[in-house]
Amino acid sequence: MKKGFIFKDNDMKSSARIAILSLLLVLVIPSVVFASAANDGTYYLQVENTSPAGSAPGSQPNDATYYIKSSTLGNVGSVSTLTSTDYGLTSGYQQTVLLTPATPTIGTATVLSTTSIRWGFTDKASNEIGFKVYDGSNVLKATCATASLTYCDETGLSANTTYTRKVVAYNASGNSAYSSTATKYTLAAVPSAPTVAAASTTSVTVTVNVNSNPAATEFAIQETGGNYVQADGTLGVSAVWQTYATWGSGSGVTVTGLAGGTTYTFQVKARNGDNTATAFGSTGNAATNVSAPTIGTPSVLSTTSIRWNFTARFY
Repeated sequence: MKKGFIFKDNDMKSSARIAILSLLLVLVIPSVVFASAANDGTYYLQVENTSPAGSAPGSQPNDATYYIKSSTLGNVGSVSTLTSTDYGLTSGYQQTVLLTPATPTIGTATVLSTTSIRWGFTDKASNEIGFKVYDGSNVLKATCATASLTYCDETGLSANTTYTRKVVAYNASGNSAYSSTATKYTLAAVPSAPTVAAASTTSVTVTVNVNSNPAATEFAIQETGGNYVQADGTLGVSAVWQTYATWGSGSGVTVTGLAGGTTYTFQVKARNGDNTATAFGSTGNAATNVSAPTIGTPSVLSTTSIRWNFTARFY
């Protein structure tokens, strides 16, 4: 007697053997139509030679695997085992198991915020119930429990940090194989207002406030008149991107070539490892110092008064 077991491997090597065993199956199970390739369906059946008793399925010369087309199974859905009355089968002759889904194809990752990334993919399965996102160490990072998706969002990440992920489809029978990987940076955080202080009559110091961005984050400093602070502290047309450490860390950068007694306002933006820039943050400002007047020749006015003459510098 031949019994049914479920396995994924199709060990048929001969078209003649397929035809003979297919005929045997039709005689035993006339209402089920079999296909010869694994990708023809969601369920599959192995006909097993039970002699000698207790032999492992797939180990005997007459063992063979056939695949049932999904259309043949109709509305069986995710039922894992067919009963003796399904498709006119005799009890014990056939058992079907839901195959794990086909592997999704990884697509483009899209950064959503400082703490989230959307991992895009192409769904290659028709029997999944959802998708899972794993890191390079096969640690589960996100689950999207919906079929036929094209992306799964991961949240709870850190600003301006690179992440590498892979995706699987899953159903009641388990996970598909892992997809290939995709890598993406989260957005940098918008910097806080810079600290600006007078340094001299022609200069101020500007200190970047990183606002939780990591050390590798780069910043550009702009005077709100339109020019950017250059690496040497002068003002110029083009943005210069440098890390917090290169901009002087807590000591800041000295911006030179300014007019005395004048208020200057600065703002800062950041960019992540993919060179995606933030908006400018809040502004900070300070006035340069005023030069001391030049003392002149005093004039005596009377026995009780003197006029102290000086030259004031106006801006």
